[in-house]
Amino acid sequence: MLASHVLRDRLGDDPRVLGVAEVLSRAQSRSPVRAAETFRRGWLGSWASRCLHSGPERTATADDVSALGNLAAATALRTGVDASVDVAIRAGRIHLPTMGSATVDQSAGTDGTATLIVRPGRPRLINDGGHEEDLPMGDDPRWMSLREIRLGSGRRSLTLTIDDLDPTRDCFVSRPADRLTPEAVRLWWSRGELAWSLLRNHAPESSELTARWTDTLVPLEPAADDANLSISSRAALGSIALSLPAGPAEFGACLVHERAHSMLNGILLFWRLADPAATATYFAPWRRDPRPILGALHGIYAFTAVGELWQQLLAVPELRGEAAGQLARRRVQLRAAIEAVTGSPELTRAGEALVAHSRRRVERLEAVELPHELGRRAEDELVQAYDAWMLRNSAPRG
Repeated sequence: MLASHVLRDRLGDDPRVLGVAEVLSRAQSRSPVRAAETFRRGWLGSWASRCLHSGPERTATADDVSALGNLAAATALRTGVDASVDVAIRAGRIHLPTMGSATVDQSAGTDGTATLIVRPGRPRLINDGGHEEDLPMGDDPRWMSLREIRLGSGRRSLTLTIDDLDPTRDCFVSRPADRLTPEAVRLWWSRGELAWSLLRNHAPESSELTARWTDTLVPLEPAADDANLSISSRAALGSIALSLPAGPAEFGACLVHERAHSMLNGILLFWRLADPAATATYFAPWRRDPRPILGALHGIYAFTAVGELWQQLLAVPELRGEAAGQLARRRVQLRAAIEAVTGSPELTRAGEALVAHSRRRVERLEAVELPHELGRRAEDELVQAYDAWMLRNSAPRG
């Protein structure tokens, strides 16, 4: 929907866009399912969001059109339609979203455009100088495919495409990691396999939702303080960005956390949870900064899912201590965050219903018996966090 708006209202009068849009339209007519899958997993939402938020008088740049051309070329290849489109060359590579990147006859670091001819057989590339060659693909050493890791087996598995190539994958605030080595991919798989085993065996419903809502992983560069990073984007449903978690429980919590964000982003496509003109900010115990109402709701929704995971991991003997401490902390934080937004005039009726539903879920977490010292420690941490937040932001509750 967002991409359609950008193409029609922002770039629709640009003659450079018409040919690309025509290819996308023919591909969608030929194979709606394959085209839709390529659009979603090829970062079309990220591209559209970038265009949309560049100002009210936005016009297409050569980079905009050529980046869309790369997606059109990949969609044509996947759906079997003939096409001729201008594509972007970045750092000497042509990237085909959902497929991989080809190093072309350009010096390293070269940026530019070329024409890609998609016909039966291997695509042909024509550069600005008129030189024509086959696009390196398949077993050609100049071709780098996107790789997958499969966690678990059978119907209860999770397959993640590791996207460490697409130039438009940088919609997650933090810097994406460069191309992973084969050894790094194996490390992601081995840690992910342990995490998925935990989810599948102890949180089966959560694992099913995660498999349904998550299909693309963007590795992130580690944070300077070695804190784990996990991010999702409203412009890229189904995609998550992570730095490599240290252990299986942490990895599992990241998957559940970002899956919940993706689910709420999906809900927001159909339901308005808050006034679009909302300006108030709210205390969220897991953040140092004041949060807008939608940001607060996102945190509540995601950390409720994480709290439920820690409750389920109490059943794992080697994780019981960690799970109890995490559950004690999360349920105290969630209670404070819910109280901060309860009664806000910025919530719609749907938003109020979401808060009420979250409150009921947290009440079930609060009914779990934990050592009293963990509860006291969590309460003390909350008070300290709130006092520091007040000093930092000079803002009242809610």
